[in-house]
Formats: sequence, C-alpha cells, structure tokens
Amino acid sequence: MLEVLLGVASSNATWVRHFSYLAPTGLPLMFAVLGGWWVVGGFPAQVYSFATTPANFIRDLFALTISIDLSQTMLHRLAHTRLRHTIVGRSHAVHHKHTHPKPEDAFYTGVVDALFQLIVPLLVIVHLTRPSRGALGVFGCAYSWWLNFLHSPPAQYPRLRQLGLVTPADHQLHHREPSRNFSNIFAVL
Repeated sequence: MLEVLLGVASSNATWVRHFSYLAPTGLPLMFAVLGGWWVVGGFPAQVYSFATTPANFIRDLFALTISIDLSQTMLHRLAHTRLRHTIVGRSHAVHHKHTHPKPEDAFYTGVVDALFQLIVPLLVIVHLTRPSRGALGVFGCAYSWWLNFLHSPPAQYPRLRQLGLVTPADHQLHHREPSRNFSNIFAVL
C-alpha cells in the first residue's frame, strides 16, 4: 500500500507544487481511510497481491475506470438534485464554492461528500471488481492526476473531446452551471 500512496503523491507532484492549500477532506482523508482499511485486511485478497496477467491487468483497469466513473456520475448528479438540500448536498456545496477551480480544489469538499462520492464508492467497487494491487495502484495514480487535471484552466483539448473524455473546460462549466456535466471521465455519462 505504501507504493500506492507514494505513487499517488508522486503522480500528483506537478500539481501539488502549485497548491496554496491541501484540503484535509481530500487526499489526506482518503489516504487515512484506505490505509486503515488496508492495515485491518479489509480489501479482497487480490488487492494484496501483484500477481496478475497482462490481460487481467487491463481488464482490472477497465473495470475500475468504468465502474468508478459510472457510480460517481450517478452520485454526483444525486448530490446536485435529490440530495441537494441534505447533508450530502451541503457537503458537496463546499466543493462548488470555487466557480473557477484550480487543481488544488479537486479534492476540496466536505467530509460527508468525500465519503459519499469518493471513498465509499471506491471501497465498494474494489470489492466488486477485485483488482490486482498493481492495477489498483496505477488506477489510483491516474485517476487522482485526472481529477487535478479537470480542475485546471479551461482549455478545450479537442483530441480528448474526440475520444469522448471530459476536459477541464467541461468541468469548469459544471462549476459555473452545476446542473450540467456530472461525469469525471467519460463525457457521454
């Protein structure tokens, strides 16, 4: 697990060096919960092993990416609609204080929102997909980097749009008009 934490930290180093603050409800809370879950042996056995085949590694990455984006898109939409006036919606509103977000705002949110939209879904999906340790580590590095990227200045990135991926411009629009663009990875969700 230490290699995953170091991997996430190093893959985000380009962003962190520009940070003016580190939200305690973001990466620190996630590291604490996932690290604690790791120590007590709460993950499926596959997560503790690097043993996998190239085909299974790719399958694991694909399953994690699709599952996380689908679940977080649904939960994000709920936080803005049906749960908007609940503790979940109010906790997520902390993230939307930033109408022109910067990378350090990617993980800036309320504790309930961090648990509701990021940590608990990740734990559930890891239990459902049972990825190898390596696949989970690569996914964690890439996804945390991607969330920081989405909170970058709103460039268009036409190649990403052609691939159906969310761009910083899409996510910046979501911060200004929160009834649109709930997905973090696939623009079609």
